[in-house]
Amino acid sequence: MPHAKAETEDMKAIDARTLHAGIGAADGINLVDAGLHVPDCDTFAAAAPHDGQWAQFLARTLLRRMDLTGTSAAMISMPAPALLCDVQWIVTRAPARLRAVVPGNVWLDAAPLAQMARHGVVAVSIDGASLAAAGQAAAGALMRRLGAFGLHLQLSGPEARRALPFALGHAVPVVIDYGIGDEGESGGSPEIEPVGHADLWLRLRLSRAASPLAVERAGRRLRAHCPQRMVWAGGSAGPGAILSALPILIPDGTALAGVLGANARWLAFGADLDWDEFGDAA
Repeated sequence: MPHAKAETEDMKAIDARTLHAGIGAADGINLVDAGLHVPDCDTFAAAAPHDGQWAQFLARTLLRRMDLTGTSAAMISMPAPALLCDVQWIVTRAPARLRAVVPGNVWLDAAPLAQMARHGVVAVSIDGASLAAAGQAAAGALMRRLGAFGLHLQLSGPEARRALPFALGHAVPVVIDYGIGDEGESGGSPEIEPVGHADLWLRLRLSRAASPLAVERAGRRLRAHCPQRMVWAGGSAGPGAILSALPILIPDGTALAGVLGANARWLAFGADLDWDEFGDAA
């Protein structure tokens, strides 16, 4: 039954909120999800009302999920194809809480990037293999264009690390996922070579099956990276698991507060938009 399933999902969200309530509101910390999961367009369209209002339905769903889990703000990872008019509609429902990350490619020029920046987009997600294949010159030109419009880059795919030498060094934040899982598990991330680079940001994700030992090992690996450039993402599993693990991964209280919210808030809202001049979507 759809209604029963919705109630079950709500209970899971409430359980997650209860799990980390002490981390958040009790200490005055605003939780910010740097990778709020959005189902792919086909899956979501099947669940949305058949009146062409899927963006409205998605906005309500995401905000409701955030409220249930105590998440104050989020960067939503939009699936392809992401229309700017839909992105704008979603972000403007809660401009103090939402920003969007949209899929793109290395050949994006200034015009579409300018449109993205005006419609609530703060980052472009690009497959690491394609960026590396494009070469240093093309990657460097893209990074300069992203920086000109206040956007950052999120590298995706299994070869995201291979693209780091092409993306780093342009004073533009580059975000890659750092999966925490057991050794040999697909969710586990090994050492990262440029771990201390000033442009590199790690988005921490926790495998559902990660053992306490895996979390401790990841914590030791992460000590070489600046905690001011770490954020977290709940992903499809929800925020409960990663939020409960963060105090182990980041034992310093001040650094932990940044990872929980302030770092991602700066990444998403640091160069805020002028909402009085927020243009109509093309």
